[in-house]
Amino acid sequence: MKYDRAVKEAVLNYVEISDLVSQKVDLKRVGANLKGLCPFHNEKTPSFYVSDSRGTFHCFGCKANGNAIDFVMQTENMEFLEALESLADRYNIDLSPYLQNDGDSKDYSFIKLAYEMNREAGSFFHKNLFENKIALEYFEDRELNIKTIKTFGLGYALDSWDALLKHLKSKGYKEEDILKAGLASKSEKGKVYDRFRNRLVFPIFDYRSRALGFGARAFGNDTVKYLNSPESVIFQKSKILYGDRMARKGKQEKSAILVEGYMDLLQVHQAGFTNVLASMGTALTSDQANHISKRYERVLFAYDMDEAGRNAISRSIPILEQYGIAVNIVNISPAKDPDEYIKKFGGRAFAKRLEDAENSIKFKLDNIKIKYNLSDSKERYDYIVESIKYISNNCTDIEAEVYLQELSDISSISYEKILAEYKSNAGKKNKKNQKMINNKESGGYNNTIEQSLNSLPLISVYEKKLLAKACQNKDDALYIFNKTEGDFYNQDYLELFSVLMMYYARNEKFDKIAILEDLDLDSVIHLQNVVEETTESKNKEDTDYLLNLWTNEKIKIEIEKIDADIKERTFIDDDKSKIELRQLRKRRSDLLKKAYKNKEK
Repeated sequence: MKYDRAVKEAVLNYVEISDLVSQKVDLKRVGANLKGLCPFHNEKTPSFYVSDSRGTFHCFGCKANGNAIDFVMQTENMEFLEALESLADRYNIDLSPYLQNDGDSKDYSFIKLAYEMNREAGSFFHKNLFENKIALEYFEDRELNIKTIKTFGLGYALDSWDALLKHLKSKGYKEEDILKAGLASKSEKGKVYDRFRNRLVFPIFDYRSRALGFGARAFGNDTVKYLNSPESVIFQKSKILYGDRMARKGKQEKSAILVEGYMDLLQVHQAGFTNVLASMGTALTSDQANHISKRYERVLFAYDMDEAGRNAISRSIPILEQYGIAVNIVNISPAKDPDEYIKKFGGRAFAKRLEDAENSIKFKLDNIKIKYNLSDSKERYDYIVESIKYISNNCTDIEAEVYLQELSDISSISYEKILAEYKSNAGKKNKKNQKMINNKESGGYNNTIEQSLNSLPLISVYEKKLLAKACQNKDDALYIFNKTEGDFYNQDYLELFSVLMMYYARNEKFDKIAILEDLDLDSVIHLQNVVEETTESKNKEDTDYLLNLWTNEKIKIEIEKIDADIKERTFIDDDKSKIELRQLRKRRSDLLKKAYKNKEK
């Protein structure tokens, strides 16, 4: 729906910003304004001010500022239109006069009516549950407590053809609207009857607490086990995540736990994990992934580990990664689902499984292994080939080192042979990539800055970018120094970085003139070129991201040196060399573990 421009001013004029902000911030009056601790950054002394006369907020610490709509957008991760409509819902502002056409106006009026009818129906189902002992016992037998039942508004649809229909009509709703909202159906003979009958009901809300519709489980012998509200203007299954409302009300987490069913979600939430969502079906959609990405950085899949569940996860991984969401998979065996796992082993054990969740690469390699009978020589070979192909296409060199070693252990084939096959596969891939590069260059492709960066060893490229970051900000320089311990691989950059740190000991900001006291002119020009080249080549990477890349590359170089030492000592048969070999192999193993942990960050 599209609104006139005047709608923004209408909402802002209606909402008193101090009333809105005080729902999240403890405000105290200071003259004509109010102040409190900023909700956007950690602080001990209040620097966050609200002005009712201007209708604005401003933080003198982190510089966050704006109006009531901006506040909702920033605190609740909403788009402009979502924040606008959310405020209209909270303050009962009628937006229909601001709709641009009559069709939108009619849709808007019905949407509000549908939300109202769904909420009334939900209350009716919830009341029925507590008046039906057998239905209530079902939830209690599934080990859901009364608090959870009330929190999620669980209910029961009576074994009647028209109980809900009569109830809604008694509240003044028209039969045609009840049908349009999907709460009733009409037979071929024209008889209108309740859509949900003799079913346990799970009300479905969005993150704005609007009642979208219902999911319902058969409580008798109905052949249709699960029945949802029909697709409508407000109930669009592909965009809905069950549990979204309660996840929003809970503590802000970086990760979301994703489960399949209603009972899984209820049991996980009851165990204390409020950041749990359920897709409306096993297949995650792009719309759902986009919604998740606005609040979470990572998804922990806690799906059934049967074939259907694993396939659903495999299909979902690229969809989530497309939105920049990291993926981990929770092992819930020997239970068949999270509901059963928590009942058997408890919330603390489930928390440990979340902590130990494997990454998507490991999950994919496990899926490949499941397909083959490793006791059969031919199938074992096919398993190795498919695994190596996947590792070659999806892993960094250090990740490959870890997974190739695991592949060797699982297949009982020597690491050397596995590595040789991997290099052969990688060689073919590199030839293909080189051909693409040559084609690009022959077509006039030219980027001198990128070429200058790529002419350096990879670790020097990262050090060059880190040095540029250090020149921009003293805090970044100190952070980089603490993380790298000043141990740069490239000697030129090491010298420049050392002098830069000495300069920052006396100065707060980088100045290419002032730093002449510590560097000769050639070195200053070199340092300035580093900053300009890296900036021109769009050095937008996060500092921690660059440090991770640098650490992995440094580990790789050290492993290569250790491999050379191991090779040299392998042919020397004396006690001293044997001891050194054991020490080198242990060091190599420790480095691999460190690289693996660094990748998981």
